[in-house]
Formats: sequence, C-alpha cells, structure tokens
Amino acid sequence: MSKLSFSLGIVFSLAACSSSYNGPGTTGAGGNGAAHDPATAPVVAVDRFSAQAGHLQVRNSTNGLPAASAPVNFDQGPFITQGFGPTGQIVKNYNFDVQAPTPAPIYAFFEAGASS
Repeated sequence: MSKLSFSLGIVFSLAACSSSYNGPGTTGAGGNGAAHDPATAPVVAVDRFSAQAGHLQVRNSTNGLPAASAPVNFDQGPFITQGFGPTGQIVKNYNFDVQAPTPAPIYAFFEAGASS
C-alpha cells in the first residue's frame, strides 16, 4: 500500500469519527444549544414496568416490580436468572424485558389436509 493511500485512509477514518449527534443540549439541528446543570435539571419520571412500557415484566399488585421512578437493582431477581451453560456449568443471565421494533414471524405447521 502506498504512503498516499495510507494517509488518505487515516484522514477519512478520522473524519468519519467526528461527532454528528444533534440531540438535546447541542447546537445542531436537534438542540437549542442550552447546557443543563444536572443538579438543577428537572427530574424525569420513568416507568419501565407500566402496561405501556412493559411486555413480560408489567407491574401488578403482587409481583413486587419497582414503582415508577424508583431505583432498579438489575442484579437481583426477577431481573437475573440462573440456568445451565453449554457444558452444564451454572450461568446467570439478565432477564430484560426487550421488545423488538417489529413483531417476529410466527409459523404454524400442519399436516397435509389439516387445518389445526
């Protein structure tokens, strides 16, 4: 590889790494440029276990899931579960309530001529 190709590769790589985030608090298209002090910023309510946000883990009167805006310890049940690894060893897995942006396809197989 020539020195010119190598140099151009470095320049383009560095240019590709520049920040293009224009979210809130930035001066780009998405923000107003205002900085916010975390000590005085308004508190945002977060409810991870409401019927609108949850799928598998929805708070009810008996399951003990944390209230809205309450701290969550993901290193204890029901957020961490224990199972077996490929060689039979005990492993722990995080049990997050994740929702895909699009539903997964569901396939139903029937014998020829059957409908159920």
